[in-house]
Amino acid sequence: MSSKGVAVASTAVGGDVVAPSDVEWQAFWRGHSVASEIAMADFYGLRHVLLKFLPRAGTVIEAGCGLGRYVFYFRALGLHVVGYERLLAAARGAHRWAQRARPDDADVFGAADVRELPVRDGCLSGYVSLGVIEHFPEGPAGAIAEAYRVLRPGGVAVIEVPSARAFDGYVHRLKRGLGSMIGRRRAHTDAMHEEPLAPAVLGTLLEQAGFTVLFCSAVDLIYPAWSLGFSRRWYGALQRVERTPLANWGGLAVAVGLKPGTDMACFVCGASAGDGSTMAFCAACRNQLPADVIAAYSPARVGDVRWQSLDCSDGVAGGPCSVCGAAYEIDGHFGDWGFAVPVCRQCVRQASVNLTLAQRAVKRVWRPRARGTA
Repeated sequence: MSSKGVAVASTAVGGDVVAPSDVEWQAFWRGHSVASEIAMADFYGLRHVLLKFLPRAGTVIEAGCGLGRYVFYFRALGLHVVGYERLLAAARGAHRWAQRARPDDADVFGAADVRELPVRDGCLSGYVSLGVIEHFPEGPAGAIAEAYRVLRPGGVAVIEVPSARAFDGYVHRLKRGLGSMIGRRRAHTDAMHEEPLAPAVLGTLLEQAGFTVLFCSAVDLIYPAWSLGFSRRWYGALQRVERTPLANWGGLAVAVGLKPGTDMACFVCGASAGDGSTMAFCAACRNQLPADVIAAYSPARVGDVRWQSLDCSDGVAGGPCSVCGAAYEIDGHFGDWGFAVPVCRQCVRQASVNLTLAQRAVKRVWRPRARGTA
């Protein structure tokens, strides 16, 4: 596997790399498939954050990509995304599925430890880490420092961990405490170590690594509610509550960091765009994008990230493309791409289109997580 200056041939999934023997993690991923991971859509509700902050130019990596759900999704939207996964079985699973289902994406996965990425200094535009850095017994600082190293000036890191303030966490900690008291505490292993963080703590870790923090918050009240047995009839209200201070009880802590510099790359096209305290746009892209999209990245509004709607149904939108007017086919894996208006596969790959939809029409497509081997 090779990728625009990202040298990864020595860790390609077809090579001789031996992944660590994390038996618990291997067992976890055997219980899921790429198809089942894609089908659950926004079971974890943070795609709206990724849509807003991932650069549309250059190479983005997902460090600890598992079976590659977000790698496949954002490549379908035209982003140049590659995935690294420490567990070779998971990376190979994503590779084999892509060979059958999305051949153009088959060779974008490599095996690597996210604390030692086989990537040159300052060559990436984006870095994604979702539910990974909380699993290191020594703490997350090393992985965050590695993210800073591989990003170029203007590059963006989106990092998520379970929130230590999630309202379901208090219930689960109480259960574990009671289990410990009566001798039913689950055995601890380093492989499954997990240390949730409060959003403010995660943001501070990014600042200490050198990032300018653009967004730092808890998101997703629906997942904790689901874990406690709430039915779907509550989900619409919970999504509205996410626009209030009660969002701090969400299940996921997310921080977005910008690597500052004097010669930052344009967020959209990658051209030189000077310096700044938030996303950099070159003059040409500023003129091309709608005013409300540019305004969404101003210092005053860059931290305002929200869903526009919620979809808990099993259907997808239809009709002519809202951009070009042509008829379009529902994507066999991603349906209507998680947007509330129809858009064809050609238009959705345009940066100006998917950035605009991310501000105006992104919907949460909630599906329960399912097990599967297909």
